[in-house]
Amino acid sequence: MIYSFNLISWDEENAQLEDFLAFSIHEKVLLKQKSRNLWLKEGDNNSKVFFASMMQRSAQNKINHLQLEDGFIIIKEDALRNAIISYY
Repeated sequence: MIYSFNLISWDEENAQLEDFLAFSIHEKVLLKQKSRNLWLKEGDNNSKVFFASMMQRSAQNKINHLQLEDGFIIIKEDALRNAIISYY
């Protein structure tokens, strides 16, 4: 089966794709600006939003438990410290 391509529609499709990509980039920039505005509005001056975000980050950066090679799980802070030190 032989397909024939219409060059005019191909150009139109490319133009629409370029428009879509430009709109997509513009939308990303707009959403980023909105999030920054929200942060400045609600997250400045050490407000609840600021402290909540810092607490979330702190929780993500903490080792809560550790599973050893034998499958034993350590939860206590002192035991975690000793296991890490003895491993390295």
